[in-house]
Amino acid sequence: LVVGGISIGYKIYKENKSVGQQEITTVNGVYYAVNKTYITARDLNGKQIKSNYKYVVVNISMKNLNEEDVLFNQEIFSLQSGRLVYKPIDYFQNVFNDLGVFIQNGTQIPKDNFLTGLIVFEIPNSMKVTNFKLKVFRDLNITDEDFSVNYEAFAANGYLLDDEKKEEIVNIGTKYDSSIYKDNKVSFTINKAYLQDAYSDKYIICETEDKCSKKSLLVKPDSLTTSTMLIVDYQGSLNSDANYYYSIKDMDEFFNSFTKVEYTIGIDKYTPTGGVLYKGINGKAFIVVDRKITRASSIDLVFNFRNTTIKVPIK
Repeated sequence: LVVGGISIGYKIYKENKSVGQQEITTVNGVYYAVNKTYITARDLNGKQIKSNYKYVVVNISMKNLNEEDVLFNQEIFSLQSGRLVYKPIDYFQNVFNDLGVFIQNGTQIPKDNFLTGLIVFEIPNSMKVTNFKLKVFRDLNITDEDFSVNYEAFAANGYLLDDEKKEEIVNIGTKYDSSIYKDNKVSFTINKAYLQDAYSDKYIICETEDKCSKKSLLVKPDSLTTSTMLIVDYQGSLNSDANYYYSIKDMDEFFNSFTKVEYTIGIDKYTPTGGVLYKGINGKAFIVVDRKITRASSIDLVFNFRNTTIKVPIK
């Protein structure tokens, strides 16, 4: 093509035949496999993330087969539907923690190592398509007549996560055994929950069989003037095969990610945001709350999952 006496080559996009979901293909010394693809407008607690948009969340695995370490580069990825092409976003990183862990741009992948995580794309909420192509840049070929951009294309068939929201009441001592969504299993029983300013955990550490010493750990809020704790005694376990286990690896993180306390004083309802104290004491969670909760007429421990809210009445 000649414009104004200047020769301009044609730009040609080429892609190999789409690789199926969970199939493996190597691109520039790194093998890729799309594990699962999700479509959602909500965060892990079921709140809408951004008006008029939803998100295609691709769970992908990579292995570095090169002789040297490589860096994850999100710029080589794109999501295609027909002529529409979307690039990855790097905001809203923690709102999909129930689906896996967001891969930070520049993450190092050592030689012979795996990396599994999430790549996220923002699309219009009006878009009805669920099956996409995840394209991975392979190389650029330049000749006198044209230049071509070559991609490997992976099938990214989306699973619609968002369902009608529902609320369940689970009483003290009753086991909740269900899914955060689909196959993301979770199981726990709240045995008891009570207000207390401080908690002392006593234990013994032995250097040898005959040399042991007593230790203790005091758990309390930073300020007892304004805060106290709701101490939750529970039995529970996380599913190590679930996607959330990449970012939520213990029960303290589980409570911090999904739990809040709601209470009523008179006609007013409150939701304190003191968070969970990470103490690693098995079977106990320590949730910081405002001291005025001591005047509450009702207290609920609330678990907000993507499509379900679980309420455990405490008082």
